[in-house]
This record gives sequence, structure tokens and C-alpha cells, in this order.
Amino acid sequence: MLSELDRITTEFFSDISWGTHLCYFYEKKEDLLDILIPYFKDGLEENNYCMWITPEELSRSEVINSLKNSIPNFKSYLHSNQIKIVPYQDWYVKDKTLNLDLVLENWIKLLNQALDKGYNGLRVTGDCRWLGKDDLNNFVDYEIQVNSIIGNYQMIAICTYPIYKFNKFQILDIASSYQYVLAKKNKCYRIIENNDRRKIEKQEKILQTNLEKIQKMEVIGILSSGISHDLGKFLTIIQGYTDLSLMEVEKNNPVFEYLNYIQKSVKNASELIKQIYDFSITKKHNEEIININEIITKKIEILQILIKENIEFKTDFNPKLWNILADPGKIEQILMNLVMNSRDAMPEGGTIIIQTENLENKEQFQINNFKVTPGKYVIYTIEDTGKGMEKKIMEKIFEPFFTTKKPGEGTGLGLPITYQIVKEYKGWIDVCSEPDKGTKFNIYLPAYFSN
Repeated sequence: MLSELDRITTEFFSDISWGTHLCYFYEKKEDLLDILIPYFKDGLEENNYCMWITPEELSRSEVINSLKNSIPNFKSYLHSNQIKIVPYQDWYVKDKTLNLDLVLENWIKLLNQALDKGYNGLRVTGDCRWLGKDDLNNFVDYEIQVNSIIGNYQMIAICTYPIYKFNKFQILDIASSYQYVLAKKNKCYRIIENNDRRKIEKQEKILQTNLEKIQKMEVIGILSSGISHDLGKFLTIIQGYTDLSLMEVEKNNPVFEYLNYIQKSVKNASELIKQIYDFSITKKHNEEIININEIITKKIEILQILIKENIEFKTDFNPKLWNILADPGKIEQILMNLVMNSRDAMPEGGTIIIQTENLENKEQFQINNFKVTPGKYVIYTIEDTGKGMEKKIMEKIFEPFFTTKKPGEGTGLGLPITYQIVKEYKGWIDVCSEPDKGTKFNIYLPAYFSN
């Protein structure tokens, strides 16, 4: 019987076609080799020219030894220069400069050289562990550009990312720029296919915008743009004097490190002020007739990557669920906020259950400051088996900036933002929780009928 890994590599890599662009989120070096060895084995046997761009943590000798142990006659492939193994510094950041336009141009040059030598195409992989925060946005744009043109060339590319290096927002951004996403979870490999690339890219941009740590909420609407502007001026002065001080201090001086810390703090504070400013601006949202089942189904594969391996994910959908009229990005944001909240409540593992159901409410009442009116509603439930909450905590969970997490681990805005979205759509939230008995969030949103 084939193992899960053998099944993936046999079924997928054997049928892989020119123009395929894939990203692989891995946890450790062994996971990286498990996928890339059969990937290149297939390529070498199919007369592809192969190039492996390695991370700093994986030496050329380790790669060669791994290939030798798995591929018969690998020495002949190596001696004939059918495969090239280079460190990331020699390809992506040559001369210590990241020029992505040049990188893309070099891929095409390499392909043409391979074709001229009689190879039938190019098979490559590049590891992206080296990416810093400042480089990531540009690199994602570069991958989107690669995605748009790779179909015109006899080329196959796998870009590999250590999942622990990137946060959940970055992972979503990265995944949205590829045709396929490969990830390992619970010792199983999963391939996610982006069927409608343009539509998904648009939705991911909406989601990314809505998932910023601070977004528009009525509760801090009193913070005007004028206050933000004044604070920004003070920070500009601090930044200026810090820059001047850095020019006067030697790098080996302890003060240099302190000044660097001030510089980073000013940058973070500037970003925070920008986010607060965004709260005071009314933004237009595009509402559509949507089905929550479809929204969850599209995002569930990515969510399964983000939650820990010791957490089980279950769904129970009503197949005849009514539609709602809402901004898809906001509904995705509710999903993200609540699933991440459940994940954080289960450090030792557990289960997350997502359910959907229809409800015809015939009563008028008030709950959690929501005024509920009679009508038809869609219920969107996220339940976990985590540590639960005491009543005094439950009374504060929708307050902005309230959090039980350690400093730096959360902004205390996920649930307030969820509250604001649900209130905007004239729905309501019901929360059930007890210490050590988990938490259940029921989101009620008005159903929409075109007639």
C-alpha cells in the first residue's frame, strides 16, 4: 500500500504539466527533502533541466547525498550538468541586492539555455526562508507576476516556505499568489488548488485589508484625523533625531542598539497611528448575495494549515442554507477571527467545529446590546473544546483592546471587530462558555431572498 507521501508524489508529480506554479509550506528540513527529492527524480528522468536553490540551513553536500541515496545513476545526471544546486544568495540576492525583475529575466534565460541544450523544459525550486518582512510584499507581487506568465513557458516551479517563519496573514498572502498550495498536516499532505485565480486574488486582497490589526469601529471613531496627524509629527521629530544620532554612534557602541530599538518602536507606533486614522474614515464595502457554506469551504483548507496539528477540524453544514447579503471579506474576517480565537484557547489541542443552520425567529428581544427583530436568519456557529471563559471575562470580550493574552500576542480587537460587523448587518451574537468546557459563538445574520 502506498504511503500518503508516495501517493502525493506519484499522483501529482507524475501528472504535473508545464506552467505549474506551486508553493509548499513545510515544518522541518526532512519535510522539504521528502517532497523535493521525488520532484527532481521525476524531472531528471523526464529530461528536464533542474535547478535547486537551497536555503542557508541546507548545504549542497546534504542535497547531493540525499539525491544520491534516492535516485539511481544520480552521479551521471550531476556530471552531465543536468541539475544545478546553488545557494539562495547566488540567485535571489546576488551582489547583496534583491532585484526581482532581474530574477524573473534570469529564469527565462535559463529556460532558453536548457532548451538549446536539448532538454525539454525547466524544473526549479527556490526556498524563501531568507525573506525579511520588508521583502515579502515585493516578493508576493513577483510571484503573482510569475503566476501570470509561467503558463507560456515549459517550466515548473515549486517555491518552499518554512511555515513557522511567517504569520497567518503572510501565509494567506503567499498562498493567494500560487496555482497550488501543498502543505503537511497531521502527517498527511494536502494539495489545495486555486481554481479561479483572479477571483481568489480579489477576495484575498479584501480579506487582507479587513484583517489589519486595527480597523474602523464606532467605539474609537472619536479619534480624529487631526489627533493622528499631530502624533505623527511628534514621531517624525523623534525619528529624525534618532537617525542623526545613529550617524554619530559606532556600531559596536551599546547605544547603537538602543537607538535601533527606538527606531523600530517609532516605526511600529507610526503604523499604529495610521491604523487608528483609518478608523475615523468611512470606507465603502461591496455587498453581494453570498452563501456562508461556500465562503467557509473556500477558506477551510488554508485555515487547516494555520491551526495546530493537535487540533481537529470538523464541519456540519446545512446543504439548504439560505443566502445572505454581505461583503464576502467581512464574513471571511469573522471566520478568521473566531477560528484563531478558538485555536489560541486550545494550546494542548482539541476540536474546532463549524456549523451552519437556518432559523426563523418570531420574537423581538435584546441580547449583548443587539436588538433582535423577527425574521429569517442564517446561523454561523464556531465551537471549540478549549479552556472556556468565566462570566466576568465573557462580559468584556467585545470591549476594544481587552485581551487575556500576554503582551505582544494579541491586540484585543478580533472579537470587537466581529461584533461591529455583525451589528452592521443587523444580526446578533450569542456566546456560550464555561471554564474547562469550551466556547461556542453563534453568529446570526439576516437571510436574503431575491424575491
